[in-house]
Amino acid sequence: MLAALMRRIAGHPLVLDRLGAVGLRIRLERPERRNAIAIATAAALADLLEQIALLTDIRLVVMAGAGDDFCSGVDLGDTSRDIRGNLETMARLFAALAALPQFSVALIRGVAFGAGIGLASACDMAIATADARFACPEVRHGLIPSIISPYIVAAIGRRAAIELFATGRAIDARRACDLGLVGLVVANPAALAAAEAELVVAMARVAPGAAREAKALGTRSIGAALIAGTIARTEERMRSDEAREGLRAFRDRRQPAWIGDRA
Repeated sequence: MLAALMRRIAGHPLVLDRLGAVGLRIRLERPERRNAIAIATAAALADLLEQIALLTDIRLVVMAGAGDDFCSGVDLGDTSRDIRGNLETMARLFAALAALPQFSVALIRGVAFGAGIGLASACDMAIATADARFACPEVRHGLIPSIISPYIVAAIGRRAAIELFATGRAIDARRACDLGLVGLVVANPAALAAAEAELVVAMARVAPGAAREAKALGTRSIGAALIAGTIARTEERMRSDEAREGLRAFRDRRQPAWIGDRA
């Protein structure tokens, strides 16, 4: 089973590990880019998650990042000109993660920005080291976090989500825990690994069918119409003058034009 799943992600910076008899860990393996996700990788990851969903013997799915960070977002330098296709791929990724019948947990260290905070929110639980940071920085580039917004709103509520969306500011792990985005804050990476090991033991003790039905009690489906709306809104924003300027400024490593000399 594991070998067949690994063939699906061959050639992509993704690592799949077995966690005892009941779990799987998916690790983003691009530490030199702070685990930024390319569109092709997002497609492979979505396909992998959809296949994992069919495995009745798996009760736990862990998302993690290699190196010092969880995920810094979508790799803006590695997207095609097919804006709609790119957005549909990212939407499929978050939907597949949220729809997993298995208990899903994000292990966060370093940054969880943009798509990273989206992955954390689409999981059922997040565990973070005390130095982890979370942000939706899209507005600083003239963009909006529309694709990930339903999952963040579901995780932390409307008011807290709007603060993240509109300011682009980062919050620390303690604040993220207060908001409900993070369920547990631990001291360091060693403690993060220990927490993962404890989860594997806990999930080995539960009946697989009951675990799936228990998860369904608290699952609210994010419908196709809402997802389609987030894609359309993001596509419109990406074609705006602000977005074009923001992305040019990002590539040129300069401040965008809307930031005055006094900012």
